[in-house]
Amino acid sequence: MRIVEQSPKPAVSVEELLSLMQTRKQDEPKAVGQVHTALWNLPLGAIILGALVIALGTMIIVLKSDIGVLKNDMAELKSLRTQVAVMDPKQQLSAVETRMEDAKREREFLKGELAQLKAELDGLKSERKKGRR
Repeated sequence: MRIVEQSPKPAVSVEELLSLMQTRKQDEPKAVGQVHTALWNLPLGAIILGALVIALGTMIIVLKSDIGVLKNDMAELKSLRTQVAVMDPKQQLSAVETRMEDAKREREFLKGELAQLKAELDGLKSERKKGRR
């Protein structure tokens, strides 16, 4: 068995503890300026945080409405795609052919009018030349 000699610990008085605490407090640098700045920035930070939350909320609302519009557009495009897919390829070709024929007719009509306008312009030029002589 081990025998340990217990030495009585000296009693510390309250006065010694108080003086020790005061010297420690005096040794520590005071950060009053930092505490004041932190307290001053707290309300400003809260205001900025609130403004950011409001801005984020409005952005989310706008994004939600844009997503709704895009969904509607996608539905319209899908319906058009199904309409085109359902059409018979022969009908698609005939529709293109009729458009081409209409364009050719319109072109021929415009060529005729252009020729007529040229003839009238030549007639006006010749009348003008006769008037000068």
